[in-house]
Amino acid sequence: MDSAFAVIGVDIGTSSARAVAYDRDGRVLASEAREYPLRSPLPGRAEQSPDGVLEALLHSLARVARACEARVSGVAFSAAMHGLIGLDPEGRPVTPLITFADNRASEQARRVREEMDGLAIHRRTDTPIHPMSPLAKLLWFREEDPDRWRRAARWVWIKEYLLFRLFGEFVVDHSIASATGLFELERLHWDEEVLRLLELPEERLSRPGPATHAMAGLEPAVADRLGLDPGTPFGVGAVDPGVVACSIGTSGAYRAAGPAPGARRRGTPLLLRADREVRPLAALLRDSPARRSGRHTRLHPSDPEAGRRRGDHRGRPGTGHPLGGDRGRWRPVRSLHRR
Repeated sequence: MDSAFAVIGVDIGTSSARAVAYDRDGRVLASEAREYPLRSPLPGRAEQSPDGVLEALLHSLARVARACEARVSGVAFSAAMHGLIGLDPEGRPVTPLITFADNRASEQARRVREEMDGLAIHRRTDTPIHPMSPLAKLLWFREEDPDRWRRAARWVWIKEYLLFRLFGEFVVDHSIASATGLFELERLHWDEEVLRLLELPEERLSRPGPATHAMAGLEPAVADRLGLDPGTPFGVGAVDPGVVACSIGTSGAYRAAGPAPGARRRGTPLLLRADREVRPLAALLRDSPARRSGRHTRLHPSDPEAGRRRGDHRGRPGTGHPLGGDRGRWRPVRSLHRR
């Protein structure tokens, strides 16, 4: 193996695109970040410019790639979930990026939960019926913004849009797809009943693939701007079984990976499919702008038994601990914001 190589990690977050290069011993070689604004044109709205995010990504990645004297052997790529973008037939945005913090679809989420067999949808897709869910947002566009609904030839999430602009193809990893409310986890395909409810043809969505999939073949102009070899592999997702990750940003979450049969439990708030063998389990915590839900983790809002499974106000778990199993006492992450 070449001793002078680097791996770049890219994170598309809620407020910035960050890139960091590491050598084989884990030392940081270079890093860069560029911020982009979050707009709220109306109460409950939380939007960003898809091309503003793209420009921030290209800036940060190019600065880091060109600062590395070592050969870049690969790029690991992650992005925030639940954001939705409508594209025209040429792949140009016809909507803003509707982020996870956007609550415009609150009424649609309520109706899906209460009038459209929302619990059955939740159990098939393992995504709570919530305004942040792309399922609710798509229903909002169909009902409240029919002009853009008709103009959108395709609906994607931010990682898909960025990969399309880098590689010219639409691919979504199983993990991102399984956070949309449209993806059937057991069978690994778009849920036919949900698509029928939305009147959304499957052709208007991206091709799903495992989170271990790597893409290569950067568009020539993109490779030239980034200073990368066009064949540099980009990982579309990542998973590390046996490790619990705690993410504290605009929202907070614990995530743990495990085998598919053991990880799926009633009462867990969100399950994300990585591949055919491993399914990361995500437990969303409080103080996400889209999920302000009280003093502790909110479990399964569309499940009638959710209240019993939450645990009490001191953080003692009920029968459905968010990381699974009998964990004894656990302490939830408290708000870092002053009120």
